[in-house]
Amino acid sequence: MEDQKQTYEQKAKEALQKMLEDKLQAEQQLQNSQRCLAVTREDLALWKEHYTMLKSEWAQMAKAHSELKSNLHTVQSQLQHMATQNEELCQALDILQHEHAELQQHADTLQQDNQLQAKHISNMEGKLQKEQNQKLTLEATISHLHKLMQNQTNEQKTQQAMVQRTDQGFTTQTPPLTPAKEVQSALSEHPKEEAEESLRDEMQERTSQLTAKEKEVRKSLLGQSDPIRD
Repeated sequence: MEDQKQTYEQKAKEALQKMLEDKLQAEQQLQNSQRCLAVTREDLALWKEHYTMLKSEWAQMAKAHSELKSNLHTVQSQLQHMATQNEELCQALDILQHEHAELQQHADTLQQDNQLQAKHISNMEGKLQKEQNQKLTLEATISHLHKLMQNQTNEQKTQQAMVQRTDQGFTTQTPPLTPAKEVQSALSEHPKEEAEESLRDEMQERTSQLTAKEKEVRKSLLGQSDPIRD
């Protein structure tokens, strides 16, 4: 019994010693686990902070990506619009160049027309000047003829007065004219009146023709000067 008791106590001591050692080992493992847990928690906090930072950066990057994508669409739309405008400008430039060529050709044609019109006007002015000179000459001739006719009329009046005085002096001696002599006298005076009347008619007709021609030339000059002003 004593031996068994000692054996039992020895075993109990050994078991207790083992339990203490296990306890110490467990406590040491617990401490190690707690230290690991603390380190893990610190790492977790760090990883959580890092995750939060990465999440924020990712949100910023996503926002920047969205903005860049929107800007890209805007730039693409602007580029497309600019390409359309460029094409329209090229077409407008082609039209303007074509219109410029047409205007240049029209200007050259107008310049040639102006030169021809200037030459024609110069010729018409020469003709007008010639017609005016002819008119002045004709007017001078008419004036001279009027003076001659007036002088002839005055001479005829003087001769008629002298004839009347002579007739009055010889009325008692000379018998009155016979009808045949009166007719002959009327016929001798009638050609002079017809010649004067024919000369007046011819001068009036010539004056009318010159006036009409001068008006026509002036009208032609005025009508042709309008394109030159344009």
